[in-house]
Amino acid sequence: MRADRDAFINVLYKNIEPAQYPQFEKLSSRDATTYNVPYDYKSVMHYDETAFAKPGKISMMTKDSSFQKVIGHPRDASSNDYKKVCAIYHCSKCMNQNFDQLVISDNIDLRNPVITNSPSLQGDSSDCTDRLGICPMLKSREMLNCKVMTTFCCLSCSAPITTTTPSSKSSDTSLWQRIKSIFQ
Repeated sequence: MRADRDAFINVLYKNIEPAQYPQFEKLSSRDATTYNVPYDYKSVMHYDETAFAKPGKISMMTKDSSFQKVIGHPRDASSNDYKKVCAIYHCSKCMNQNFDQLVISDNIDLRNPVITNSPSLQGDSSDCTDRLGICPMLKSREMLNCKVMTTFCCLSCSAPITTTTPSSKSSDTSLWQRIKSIFQ
């Protein structure tokens, strides 16, 4: 875990089997690679409150109690998750901005996201663009959730599927297997 985690969560070792303690081992600042991305309660990588806990117990408490039920339950990757991926893969653009100009605001209240109207799927096509380069690929693999991603993938959400999953694929292919295939 990150070196700065104790500023954000308390690990409740009394509620964790000793064999699971290594899951909560902290890395030193020197050994942790954070890519200058701040601690993020909404990260897809954050454990939930019961991770590795004894039955009926919680393994961690957030220092900010309003995030207690948020950790481990993301609806999508957070902007910090995207920034870290962009840093890892040396992207020149990230979230439709030049990567070197991308700023993560500490003033964003991640518990109460601002709800905006999604771009129109009809009308002026200049209002409806894909803000993420991955949108067409997600669409072609039938992995694009337009209920969640329309704001970022308007054009792909409004277009018909052009490539379908081959019928020879098992219908019970897990989402994780489909995601892994993106990087193979």
